[in-house]
Amino acid sequence: MARIPQEIIEEIQRRVDVLSLVGEYTSLRRTGNSYMGLCPFHADSDPSFSVDPEKGLFYCFGCHKGGNIFQFVMEVEHCTFYEAVERLAERAGVSITAKVTPEEEASFKKERALQDLNLRLVGLFEHFLHSREEGRAAREYCVSRGIDLSWARDTFHLGYAPHDPCWLYRFLRRKGYSEELLHVSGLFSAKREGYAIFSHRLIFPIYDVSGKVVGFGGRALREDQQPKYLNSPETSLFKKKRLLYGLHRALPELKKTKKVILVEGYIDVLLLHQHGIMNVVAPLGTAFSREQAIQLKRYADSIIFFFDGDTAGERAAQRAGMICEAVDFSCRMVVPPRGEDPASFLQKKGVEEVRQILMEEKDVFQCLLERRVKEGILTSSETDMREFVTSMFSYIRSVQSTMRRERLLEEMAESMGVSLGAIKEDFDRFQSSEGNSAPLSTTMGRNRRRTTEVFLFQALCAHPEYYTVVRPLIQEDALEDASAKELFFALEECLRAGTMDRPDAVLEHVTDEKARELALEAVFSGEFEVPLEAVREAVFRWREQWLHRRRREIERKIALYEREGGDIQELLLEKMYLDKELEKLRGYERYGKTSE
Repeated sequence: MARIPQEIIEEIQRRVDVLSLVGEYTSLRRTGNSYMGLCPFHADSDPSFSVDPEKGLFYCFGCHKGGNIFQFVMEVEHCTFYEAVERLAERAGVSITAKVTPEEEASFKKERALQDLNLRLVGLFEHFLHSREEGRAAREYCVSRGIDLSWARDTFHLGYAPHDPCWLYRFLRRKGYSEELLHVSGLFSAKREGYAIFSHRLIFPIYDVSGKVVGFGGRALREDQQPKYLNSPETSLFKKKRLLYGLHRALPELKKTKKVILVEGYIDVLLLHQHGIMNVVAPLGTAFSREQAIQLKRYADSIIFFFDGDTAGERAAQRAGMICEAVDFSCRMVVPPRGEDPASFLQKKGVEEVRQILMEEKDVFQCLLERRVKEGILTSSETDMREFVTSMFSYIRSVQSTMRRERLLEEMAESMGVSLGAIKEDFDRFQSSEGNSAPLSTTMGRNRRRTTEVFLFQALCAHPEYYTVVRPLIQEDALEDASAKELFFALEECLRAGTMDRPDAVLEHVTDEKARELALEAVFSGEFEVPLEAVREAVFRWREQWLHRRRREIERKIALYEREGGDIQELLLEKMYLDKELEKLRGYERYGKTSE
């Protein structure tokens, strides 16, 4: 990545007021030296989002996201660090000049070339759809689905890929595009040179959230063409699990309504947008992913699934619901009549009927439960009944809130006409058999018990000025916790760079998510407002524990070598060294000072 000079980063930080920036996304109220508000990154009912204007940092005690102004913009705008710097530099009136290595420049050039190629193809495919005779079949298909071609051209830029699969490659080579670029574009077969993966298909350009063309989707126009829908393969620009069709156009409405409608197909998105329902997106022909749920949660408080009115649509809604429950994203659903999808329902009944059905949204679990009971699952075979109960329990297991789990179990018991105790007993058995007997949040809570090592490095993150005092007592090879080791390396980098006086400096060098969370917790929780003496004590306790463990290991090795006739001289020397170090620590304990 291009390296932006540190002095420019610091100048932007000096000029951008963190309270003003964050205040554009959530209301803040002063609490002591910090400001609290509802978190913009997760569904928050009680203010858990803290901003410290003096340190220029933010932290959420609920979802544990945090950092400086650059991390905030990266999270809220879903952009790269470089893009965040660009946006904040513009806000601050700072001119930026990035230093790039030759390798980085080559990578940037390749990405720019891919983007330029994609843009050219949008125009080319549009021309074939609207102006060429061979695009007639695609035009007729659009009309049959109720798509206004003029509107689609101005908004989603639909196109048509020509029938001859070899034409596109020849055309682009004549225009000067290199073989290497066309190969990495993903638009041509790896097995058949010059053979376009899209031919005789209606083309849907796919944009990222910032509005850049990153790939294409294609819909077959002949009955015998397989698959019916085809997407660009994964490239440096095109990551299916992180993209949603229509998001770049839906974003303003999402931010306004705080609600997103998820449909299954490109045509569903097009027709709903065309008729003024703008907060609609779709996954790219694949199952809805956790990454997509997290991305949408940044912009909306809730999601409505508007899938096809068939069994497959119900299954898709259940899978998507479980994904949303797992990330604590409020999810609801509506169901068109059997055999209809959102687009066909709109064509037959009109947009007002669609708006009406969207107003009848229900909780996903409740809707699925009601439909299965109505279809007669309670009088079905034992096998079908077991599958139904298992699928409902699987859904409940994905729920993060214990109170919501209890409520869903109550609803299930009431709908099935059985006692709550019986349902809970079966659910507990299901949990045990699946090896997952506690909500994720509970499990995480249990696993976050601090070791002395972790406490020590959290305290040093909260007070980097202590680090130079205790550094001589820290041995790198004595570090056992991976997160503590990551924080140690970050502190070392700050020491080398001379940035210990900057509150956010440690975070710049932490890449591991768990370690980052620990560092942010240390800065914001207040738990680590401890004097230097407490940190020195923690260093000695940690070192003492390590020395005792190492001494026991050496004693075991000595006993083993003595039995087998091995040379124990080096082991005895190390044991003497460890005994000496332990004696030093005991001296500290007796006299309250180090013997360095």
